Amino acid sequence: MLCKRQIHAGESNSLGTAPLAACLLKSPLMTWKIVAGIHWEVLKLWSRGARFRSNPPITEPVSTRDQETAFEPGE
Repeated sequence: MLCKRQIHAGESNSLGTAPLAACLLKSPLMTWKIVAGIHWEVLKLWSRGARFRSNPPITEPVSTRDQETAFEPGE
């Protein structure tokens, strides 16, 4: 749901504090609706057995540049 006063092509409207506050007052629960929707989807995934996984463990470097046995230039 967008604010009732929409910007159309060719119109020049100021985007200041008052217009933004008016949009927030016209739809104050939109943010809460989005947060509730995200949590609802997480709850559905959790109920199906999906598990939260933190960052994966750090792996060894793949580049030969990072290893001690790297070739020297000219070898």
